[in-house]
Amino acid sequence: MNTFTIVTLGCKVNQFESEAITGLLVAAGWRQVTEGPADLYIVNTCAVTGKSAGQSRQYLRHCRRENPAAVVMATGCYATMAGEEIGEMACVDCLVSHDAKHKIPEIVAGLRRIPEPGWPESVTGGNTADMFACFAAAPLTGSRARPVLKIQDGCNAFCSYCIVPHARGRSVSMSPELALAAVRQFSSAGYPEVVLTGIHLGAY
Repeated sequence: MNTFTIVTLGCKVNQFESEAITGLLVAAGWRQVTEGPADLYIVNTCAVTGKSAGQSRQYLRHCRRENPAAVVMATGCYATMAGEEIGEMACVDCLVSHDAKHKIPEIVAGLRRIPEPGWPESVTGGNTADMFACFAAAPLTGSRARPVLKIQDGCNAFCSYCIVPHARGRSVSMSPELALAAVRQFSSAGYPEVVLTGIHLGAY
C-alpha cells in the first residue's frame, strides 16, 4: 500500500485533524491522491446531525465500491459513537476512536484487508496530550492559505441535544507553550495568519 485518500466531514476541528493525519502519512512515505482508486481510504466522520451521520455511511460505502481491495478506515465522532452500526455495514476494515487518531500511520502499518466481510478491527486508547503534541508537530501539507490549529477539544456542557461531549470527551486544552511553538512553525513556513479552533474554544 502506498496511496491514500482522506474524506473529511464536519467541523474545522475535523479539518485540522485530517490535515495533520495527511502530513503524518506523507512523512511516513504515503502518497495522497484526490481522484481515482487508492490503497487506503480514511473517512473522518461526523455525528452532529442525522444528515452528517448518513453522509459518513455514504462515503464509507463509496470507498469500498471504488476499490474493493483497499483498506477502509473510519475515524471521527460517528465512528467513535456508532461502531456496531458501522460494523454491520461490512465495508470497513478498521475503526479508530477519536483518542487514537494521531496513531493512524502506526495503525495502518500493521493493517491488511479483511478477506471476508466481518467485524472491523477497533483501535482505541490514546493520550490527549500526546495527540496535541503529535498533531501540532505534523508536517505541513500546504493545502490552505490560512492553516488551522486545534488548541482545545471536547466539552463539559453535555447539552441534551448534543452528542459531541460523548464522542470527544471533556474539555481539554493544548498548553500555551505548545500552541506558541505550533504558531511559530506556521510563521516559519511563511503563513501570515493562523486560525485557532476547538470544540468549545471559549473554554481554553
